[in-house]
Amino acid sequence: MIINDTVDYQSLAGKIEGVSFIDCPQDNTVLYVGKKLENRLHKLDQTRNCVVMLEEGMLLDDAIAESNTVIYSKHLLADYGLLSKILYDRENEQLSTAEYQMVNGATISTSAEIGDNVLIESGAFIDHKVIIGAGTRIRGGARIHHACIGEYCDIGEYTVIGAPSFTNTLDADGNRVPIYALSEVTIGDHVHISEFTRVNRGQSRSTTIGEYAKIDGHVAIGHDSVVGRNAVIAGSAILAGFVTIADNAYVGIGALLKPFVSVGENTTIGIGAVVVRSQPDNALAVGNPAKTLKKR
Repeated sequence: MIINDTVDYQSLAGKIEGVSFIDCPQDNTVLYVGKKLENRLHKLDQTRNCVVMLEEGMLLDDAIAESNTVIYSKHLLADYGLLSKILYDRENEQLSTAEYQMVNGATISTSAEIGDNVLIESGAFIDHKVIIGAGTRIRGGARIHHACIGEYCDIGEYTVIGAPSFTNTLDADGNRVPIYALSEVTIGDHVHISEFTRVNRGQSRSTTIGEYAKIDGHVAIGHDSVVGRNAVIAGSAILAGFVTIADNAYVGIGALLKPFVSVGENTTIGIGAVVVRSQPDNALAVGNPAKTLKKR
């Protein structure tokens, strides 16, 4: 079904279970696709009952349009932001009825899924829509929301996993409006995250940390970012949204990575580097702006 007229977003929101991304679309979700990703629309050929938001003038296969609700929008991001606000408010309504219990000084949702031999220290907060694998330790003061954490992980004091996040865009009147992050955080097995680190929930896909990764203290990881297996993010580094860190990469102390950049496998980002362009595999990059000094 294709909608070109006025859209009843409240009605649409009632049919949506969440959000997804064009590279991994899921049934019964909403996703927006700008013209830069038009060549990936074929990935929707198996989806059903999605709300697909497109820029005007984009072409979509008839079979995909028949299986989903397609909205063509002149102000794509602003309209998606409106729908995200409705879904965000619905989440908050669900929170008002959530039930929690105190266990050894920690506050844990009764609907959270906690594996065997998990240690949750006093002062920690475990929200609903959280899964924690066997043998994991959640240290005091940590807050876990909208997350799936693997086995034998260690989450540091006062770290926030699944922190709320939003981007913003301009509406038709030129006013800045938010686009709320509505996805989750996925953390693999044997991940160590130190104290006072913040990992934002994804906006259109899961923010992901691969198994055996090590994240130092006071790190910020933006929405929709991906940290690979065995990667190391040193203290006080900042990853903006949609950053990709490949397997075995190392990001130095206080480094800053702008949105959408990627760091290749086995690459080292130097202390305090400001990464404004993607870096290849097996490289060393330092400076502001970061320059590739050599390949190993």
